[in-house]
Amino acid sequence: MTIPRRRPRYYKGQWRDLAGMARGFGYASSESVRLFEKEFASYIGTENAVATCSGRNAMELILDAMEIKEGDEVIISAYTLKDLAEMMMEKGIAPVLVDVDPETFNIDPGKIEEKITSLTKAIIATHIFGVPCEIDRIVEIAKRHGLKVIEDAAHAMGATYLGKKAGSFGDAAFFSMETIKLLNTFGGGMVVSRDHDLAAKVRKAVTGYLPNGHAVTKKICLALVEDVLLRGPVFTALMWLLASKNKAFVRFYWSFRNRTRVGRSRYSSLQGVMGLEQMKILDIKNEQRARIAALMEKGFRGSVVPQKVPDKARRVQYFNVVRIDSPDAIEDVRRRMLFRGVDCGIREEITDDCSLFLGKKGECPVASEIFERNLQLPMFDGLKERDIRRILRTLEEVIP
Repeated sequence: MTIPRRRPRYYKGQWRDLAGMARGFGYASSESVRLFEKEFASYIGTENAVATCSGRNAMELILDAMEIKEGDEVIISAYTLKDLAEMMMEKGIAPVLVDVDPETFNIDPGKIEEKITSLTKAIIATHIFGVPCEIDRIVEIAKRHGLKVIEDAAHAMGATYLGKKAGSFGDAAFFSMETIKLLNTFGGGMVVSRDHDLAAKVRKAVTGYLPNGHAVTKKICLALVEDVLLRGPVFTALMWLLASKNKAFVRFYWSFRNRTRVGRSRYSSLQGVMGLEQMKILDIKNEQRARIAALMEKGFRGSVVPQKVPDKARRVQYFNVVRIDSPDAIEDVRRRMLFRGVDCGIREEITDDCSLFLGKKGECPVASEIFERNLQLPMFDGLKERDIRRILRTLEEVIP
C-alpha cells in the first residue's frame, strides 16, 4: 500500500457535526463564527479576527483595506503560491519578486531593500511550509521605508517567532483553513490584525457576501472522495498517471483540485463550529507532527537536506519538504519513490516558482533551484513509526 503525502486533519465527532448539517444545521454567519473569531484572535495574540471564504480572499481583503491599488507594487517571495501574484495582477498591483534563502526557503530579508521603489506599498512575509521567516528583520525594513507588512501565515497556524505566534507581527496577517491545512474547516480563511479600522473594513466586506452552503458541501464531498482514494489500491495507479505526466490525467488532477475553490461567500456557522473544535486539538496535533518530523529527520542522509528553522523560530509541520542534493532529475526521484510505495510531491505540487509564472526566469536563481530540487515527503496526523522507517529506507534506496 502506498503511503500518501497528506491526509486531512479531523477532530473526534466531526462527522456527527456534518450529519447535523445534513439535517439543516444552517450555513449563514452566526454566533459560532463570532466565537471562533474571538478564540482565533486570542490564540494568535491580536485584537481582531475576521473569517473569510478563503485564504486568497483574506489577502485580497487586506489589500483593499490598506487601499493598495492599481499601479502600486507589493514585494513577495519568489517561492510561493502563484495564485497570490495572479490575484494582485488582476487588481493592477505589480508583484515584485525577492529571492529566498536556500536553507529556510523563505524570503531573504537581505535582498528586500534593493527591490523597494517609490511605488512599493507593502511586503508580504510568507512563513513557508510552517517555518517562520525572519519577520523581525522584515518589520524593521518596512518601518524604515514606511511600508505595510502582511504576513502570509496560511501554513503556519501555531508557529512562533521570538515566542510570539506567527501572524502577530505585521500590520495584518491571513490564514487558510482549507481541507489539508493544520486547522481544517473545509475551506475558509482568516484575517487578523491589531488595526481596528482595517478589521472593520474587512468585516463590512464579508458581511455583504451571500451564504453559500453548497460550496461547503462540495468541499466536504470532494475531501471524502480524496480520502477514500488515499486509502485504496487505486491511489497508486492515479499517482503513477500523475508522475508519468499523462496529459489528460494531469489536466483532470488540477481540475479536481481547482473545483474546491469558491467564489466570494460568507463563512458558515457549521465551519465556525468545526473551527472551535479544531482549535481544541491544534497544539496537541502539531506536537504529534513535530515528533514524527524529528524522528524522520534523524534518519536523513547528507543528500537529503531538511528545511532549516531560524534560531528564533519554532515551526509547525504543515509540509515536510526537503532539498535533494542529487544529480538525478527530481521527477525521476519522485517516480522511483512512488514505485516503492511512497507518494511525494514535486515542483508546483508543493508551491510555485513565481518567476516562471511572471516570465522572469533567472531573476531569482535560488527560488528556481529549490523549485527543481525540493521534494515533499509524507506528513500527516497518525503517520506510524513503521511508515517512517519505510520512507527512510526508500530514500536510501533511491538517493544513496
